[in-house]
Amino acid sequence: MRDAFSFVLFGLLLACQARALPPERVIALEPGADRFEKGLPGKWTAVSENPKVVEVEAFETAEVHLQARGEGTALVMLINRSIGHLVFWKVRVGGGKSAPSRPDPSGLQGPCNCGRGGYPLSCSVAGLECVEALRGLLEKSDLTTADLRLKFTVQGLQALLRDFQPRLAREGFGQIALAFSGVNLRTEGTLPDEAAWRRLMLVLYRGMVGKLLLDDRTRMAPGGGGHGADR
Repeated sequence: MRDAFSFVLFGLLLACQARALPPERVIALEPGADRFEKGLPGKWTAVSENPKVVEVEAFETAEVHLQARGEGTALVMLINRSIGHLVFWKVRVGGGKSAPSRPDPSGLQGPCNCGRGGYPLSCSVAGLECVEALRGLLEKSDLTTADLRLKFTVQGLQALLRDFQPRLAREGFGQIALAFSGVNLRTEGTLPDEAAWRRLMLVLYRGMVGKLLLDDRTRMAPGGGGHGADR
């Protein structure tokens, strides 16, 4: 039986560049606010992780409509199947006009090899200790992809893939195989439906450190619809 976490480590991985995994954008709204935000050209689908916080709709005019509901924070996925691209926004509803959270990154100097100074921050990721330190920084911040740049060593990528295994198993995705091919995270396996695919993307987003660039080769079970390699 093929190992679900086989490593495909090409020469590019010796020093592959990846933007860190804050969302592409952080958007603050007040409850009840109704706003159009500039999106990306092309045919995109917008999905809210929590419609009780924010409802979303993407238009072919490269605009995304956001309707704030209850207070809280929700991720918004922007999906373009035709080019295999996935973008995450973080939407925060309520909380007034507080300034975006940009924590002091000096605590990364021990577990990670980071350049001196403030943001944008450049770090080399060589193991799980650095991965966990970066996750801790990102979870309590409003950083975006413009604020952080990462360089992974082979050991860093191997540690990240090993860390994914229990995360996927806990969420019912133990059948999904992951491997890095260049800077892309390749996904393979069979999923029951589109809703499961979206849940998988959220699991990958939350576990990843580095911009989530996908080589999605997952397939739908018969009757589940088509996406990824089936499109």
